Amino acid sequence: MKTSISFYLYILLFTLTIASSCKKPEDDVEEPENEFITTVKLVVTNTADSSDVQTATWKQLTPDGSNPPDTSAAFLNLKPGSVYALSASFLDETKTPTENITEEILERATSHGVFYIPDAILSSNITIIRNDVDANNLPLGLNATLTTGTNTMNAFMNVILRHQPEGKDGTITPGSTDADTRFRVQIKP
Repeated sequence: MKTSISFYLYILLFTLTIASSCKKPEDDVEEPENEFITTVKLVVTNTADSSDVQTATWKQLTPDGSNPPDTSAAFLNLKPGSVYALSASFLDETKTPTENITEEILERATSHGVFYIPDAILSSNITIIRNDVDANNLPLGLNATLTTGTNTMNAFMNVILRHQPEGKDGTITPGSTDADTRFRVQIKP
């Protein structure tokens, strides 16, 4: 009799082990890792002069960073005392066709944040407000309003895309960096 009870317990434990190992938790949705981003484009449009539209482009086509980024077109020439609508896009041009990472950022807006960080000298003469928000009402930053002060200057602004799947709180701190790019900004009449 002992043998048959042990045998049935063994079968029961074996069945439970198999059944539990086949079941996948519903919460176990894996967040994709950081993307390789080769290109960051900024388009700014003067809200008072629709003919004043500029595109600035930063490119890094080598995934290992062995070549320096192409910053020859990473330049904005803004008018003082003006308001610009700004939109940012992120691409991976190592793929054919080019992969538009901006679409993935929008799909996973609760896991991303775009930040505009002007140099100290520029921060006193420019204001950037992120206009778009994610499902949790936290800033996303693909669209922003950029307002220039009245001083003439030539400085730099970093555009940083942060991957924030856990702990996004509207600040740059949580998460890891998907892209950290640098654009020259000139403010002059």
